[in-house]
Amino acid sequence: MVEETLRLYSPAFMTGRLAQRTHEICGTRVPAGAIILLPYWLLHRSPRWWKQPEVFDPARFLNGAEPERLTYLPFGVGRHVCIGAQLAMSEAVLATARLFRQFTVEMTSTRKVLPVGTLSTRPDHSPRFVITLRT
Repeated sequence: MVEETLRLYSPAFMTGRLAQRTHEICGTRVPAGAIILLPYWLLHRSPRWWKQPEVFDPARFLNGAEPERLTYLPFGVGRHVCIGAQLAMSEAVLATARLFRQFTVEMTSTRKVLPVGTLSTRPDHSPRFVITLRT
């Protein structure tokens, strides 16, 4: 569930890199010194790499299934990868499991939550939830 959430709502909205030398990317010449922007939002929703890319489907990552290399980058890649990625994943999985084991969580507002891309991805407003202890 955490991996699929990160696919749709990566912590970083996009990344930028400076081309050190001339490249060709998807048939486009990129000169040395150009800034290349990689929007994770689009990469993680590309129908080229993901079946039903707009659908939240945690089963995509079941049984150790891994997406094709460089198509899933919620924490970046290479020498710029987030140093805390493994800790963040462990904490997210453990916290989510504990939360849903002990509580039911229900969103009470009907207003749709829309992601806003800034330096990080965040919701456009803070939705209201009711959290009830399981009996």
